[in-house]
Amino acid sequence: MRYTTLLVVFLLGVSPEALAQQATFTPLGSVPGNGFYSFATGVSADGHVVVGQSLTGPFRWEDGIMEDLGDPSWGFGVIAWATSGAGSTVVGYATNAGGDEEAFRWEDGVFEGLGDLPGGDLESNAYDVSSDGSVVVGSSQSANGTDAFRWEDGVMEALPELPGGDYGSIAHAVSSNGAIVGGFSHGSNGLEAVRWVDGAVEGLGFPPGGHTSYMYDMSADGAVVVGRVFVSNPSGTVAFIWREGQGMDYMPDFPGGSPYREAVALSGDGRVVAGPADGPNGFETVLWIEKGDPQSLRDLLEALGVDLTGWFLGSVFRHGVSYDGTVIVGNGTNPNGDQEGWRVELPPFPVADAPEGPETTQIEVSVYPNPVRDRATFRFSIPEESRVTLKIYDVLGREVMTLFDAHHEAGSVTLLWNPVGHSGRPLPNGVYVYRLTMADLIYTGTVTVLH
Repeated sequence: MRYTTLLVVFLLGVSPEALAQQATFTPLGSVPGNGFYSFATGVSADGHVVVGQSLTGPFRWEDGIMEDLGDPSWGFGVIAWATSGAGSTVVGYATNAGGDEEAFRWEDGVFEGLGDLPGGDLESNAYDVSSDGSVVVGSSQSANGTDAFRWEDGVMEALPELPGGDYGSIAHAVSSNGAIVGGFSHGSNGLEAVRWVDGAVEGLGFPPGGHTSYMYDMSADGAVVVGRVFVSNPSGTVAFIWREGQGMDYMPDFPGGSPYREAVALSGDGRVVAGPADGPNGFETVLWIEKGDPQSLRDLLEALGVDLTGWFLGSVFRHGVSYDGTVIVGNGTNPNGDQEGWRVELPPFPVADAPEGPETTQIEVSVYPNPVRDRATFRFSIPEESRVTLKIYDVLGREVMTLFDAHHEAGSVTLLWNPVGHSGRPLPNGVYVYRLTMADLIYTGTVTVLH
């Protein structure tokens, strides 16, 4: 039986009113002191703990309370980058009296300096930590330059470089069990996203026309990697997703804007990607669900009844998405004009039972604009002559509109849809699922109605 993820907010059997109640937007506030400022950098796998920076230093937020972690006895200027699965361990770096940066691990109110690799100046930075808090990864200066490292049981080990290139590597993410590390390294093909598996380095390559790839985040099992890759024609930065056994693909762009987009954060289950993209409203945070088209996080929240008046939703950082993708943390400007971190909680992402059929990349559907206010254009290609249907469903799984149902020869199809149902009346604001079927091929996606 094949299973298809229908939508970030497509919750079968739940009314739209219940969905609106389940979607929340929580400003994180600031540690009391001179001024107001907070910047969220990561969230625990269970979504309950947020870490980041405030004016007084690093913070750990849980259940509405922001805790100032303070400074280690040997340093100051602490930056917290990530937290463990349950939020009990925090990692980052601190600056000592001599101005040197040292990676740290914080647990139970105690800072532990992790040291650095031998041969270079004291400079190390911890970027991620395993689910149980025992394995830390990051970068350190060594006799050769900047090296990615893996730290465990008090020992920091350099990870190998790709052969044939300039020296330098950084580890940005680690699998939940600490066995697989992700980052990037210089090799014969230039700067390339990599994984380290059982101590061996593996280049992840590039999609067609791409070069110079940076890895940002990784799924809990290490089988999915996201980041950015540069392209030359047209020149720009494009988000990528790499899947074990499938290689690297470009993430779809945001219709109505430039091709710029970055995949910065990934849920532990590998289904939800978050990052910035340039769309019709400028740069904003978007979500990709199961390789689908990007959706504006702001539009999605407003369609679910969340009031964002006065807020600008800015960036999402590495490790800013929970394991199941329902909690997303980031940063923006609040109605008072202050920089403030935020936490979004969405309804659970269901996995609905879909008709039998092979996974396919032979058919793709584009919907523009999405969200749709007055009219949307659906475009898709038919690889071979067959019966084709395109239907739209509401959040209860009920069919609300059949856009296409006919036998059609191979070729391209363009359909215009005013967001109305079978009755001819406008559909309520919300998220709807469209399903395109032809022969034994199935393509499922989402469209948001926002009048």
